[in-house]
Amino acid sequence: MPNTKITKDKLKTHWIYSKWIYILVTLLVVGLASIMYTVVNNHNPPDDQFVGIAIVSSYTDTSRIEAETEILYERGKAYDPNLKKVEFVGISYSGREDSGSELDRYGVEVYIAQLAAGDNDVYIQIEALMKARIDDDTLKPLETLDSFGLIKEKYPHAIVWTDKEIKDDEGEVAFIETHCYYLDMSSLTRFNEKSAFSVDGMYACVMNSSANADTALYTLYQIFELFTPAEAVE
Repeated sequence: MPNTKITKDKLKTHWIYSKWIYILVTLLVVGLASIMYTVVNNHNPPDDQFVGIAIVSSYTDTSRIEAETEILYERGKAYDPNLKKVEFVGISYSGREDSGSELDRYGVEVYIAQLAAGDNDVYIQIEALMKARIDDDTLKPLETLDSFGLIKEKYPHAIVWTDKEIKDDEGEVAFIETHCYYLDMSSLTRFNEKSAFSVDGMYACVMNSSANADTALYTLYQIFELFTPAEAVE
């Protein structure tokens, strides 16, 4: 008859071999609970009065920039009196297909869901994800927005011009357009200093789906103002 008695040694052995499974399951449950809470308790104002900024990275801690979020709101409201809220959202997803991370496999589902729902006006993410969003026509050409002039004047080094092939009905390239779809975030090292996330290899865009695109870009300009060290400004 097998010995089914639970002992401290058995529990210790079970924990040694199974602890990572419990940790992973706990993280997934907490993440799902957080998403469900956000959906059920979504008290954001209408889209044209709100700027949502998603940071898509393996590590994000938006709680470390709460004070700056309030500053962004105050400055944004001075630019757009209709603005009611500015919010950062962290999405734990590296965007790299070869990461092999369980959390990445969960994070990509959150990322895709939020893209489809149009939950955020601005995305901060790696360049590979930016190029994928150019291909699916979800990024706003930034130079078409009024606030672009502010960035062009003070942060020209951040502007990334990208060619996009425009195809005809037969799938052939009819012509090429050049637009600024995203901005290089590598100089905003105060994000690193606050341990909010690492700006290395990160870029920022505004979504075509944004009902508040110009205010969203103005908020991005103010993010550059707050998080770029003085020595990085030309």
